[in-house]
Amino acid sequence: MEDLPDNIDPCGENGEFHSFMFDGPVFQRQVNVEVGQIFERDTQFYADLLLTDENDCLPTPNLNYQQIPPVK
Repeated sequence: MEDLPDNIDPCGENGEFHSFMFDGPVFQRQVNVEVGQIFERDTQFYADLLLTDENDCLPTPNLNYQQIPPVK
């Protein structure tokens, strides 16, 4: 924490950190990605996420959304 620059909020309140969900109980399968190009724009850093399996972008036929349990 001491190594963070002064303009970085360690809690990410200024948008320093973002999440990408690639697997979990509501997923039928894991979404496989690899980190692509990392670049800086307007003092912010971004990383492209690239699908490693082209089938991950296909819709799941006959997905019954009623099977997904509500979040409690």
